[in-house]
Amino acid sequence: MRLERLLAIVIKLLKKKRLTTQELALEFGVSKRTIHRDLQTISLSNIPLISKQGNNGGWEIMPEYLVDSRVLSSDDLSHILSSLSSVQSGFSHPSISKTLDVISSLVPPEKSNDIYKKTNHIIIDSQPWGLKKIQDNLLSTIHQSICDETLISFDYENLKSEKATREIEPMTLLMKATSWYIFGYCLNKKDYRLFRLSRLSNIKQSKTVFSRRSKTIQDMKQSPPRSVENLTEICITFSESIKRSIGDTFGLSTIIKQNDSRYKLTITLPENEWLYNFLLGLGEHVTILKPDHIQKILKEKTKNIIEKY
Repeated sequence: MRLERLLAIVIKLLKKKRLTTQELALEFGVSKRTIHRDLQTISLSNIPLISKQGNNGGWEIMPEYLVDSRVLSSDDLSHILSSLSSVQSGFSHPSISKTLDVISSLVPPEKSNDIYKKTNHIIIDSQPWGLKKIQDNLLSTIHQSICDETLISFDYENLKSEKATREIEPMTLLMKATSWYIFGYCLNKKDYRLFRLSRLSNIKQSKTVFSRRSKTIQDMKQSPPRSVENLTEICITFSESIKRSIGDTFGLSTIIKQNDSRYKLTITLPENEWLYNFLLGLGEHVTILKPDHIQKILKEKTKNIIEKY
């Protein structure tokens, strides 16, 4: 515990530059006497502490005690900070915050403005609006199980609306596009599987420990995912009014402008309920050119909807 506090004090001083004994005591919930002993230990560790007197006085680490610019450049530090901030936006965890503090403490004062300007060149925030707290709790539970190498169980609903309880050896959290997945070894199927977090419920962390298997998510990515099957090429035309919606889903570069003020999209997708519902949601603004059987399926679904009302 004391070792962690000593490291935290060093990081605080490197980051905030100058702190009083009182501020440090309040920060770590110990007495000023304890802080004085900690500071003495830090000094004996060849970390150059100096004390400033007066109204703005306090303890600080000599400015020269910073990472050598030959080791990490401004670009290096800004790239590390940007990457860590992007990870934290999707998954906030105390260890990430601590690492951010450590890296931030390495920034020399004369380079701070330049580095922090560069960290704002690109910002990646993977969190959906309004769901951060709910998703954080789920991610934290899974991440803790991965770190502890303990089993987790949950109820899972696949694309066919089939529900089952699964027990897995969790190995990797994966952010793919805008969705989180958990990769692990499924004890029910006796094989590696990838589960989408949005389809999980009633997750439970077990105390049963497992030994991590050799296969990785990178190995799995070499072969087509099991979930990608029944691929179908579809071709649609649509009006200007839904161009942005189509572009947000598939990318504007996939859209071709037609001569009649309409647009065309040809793309290969898994044929399932998501595809049918997506096309139905576009309403009268879209025309399906092919395949013919999807036209018939949507006609039947539209008929069923009309009969309900």
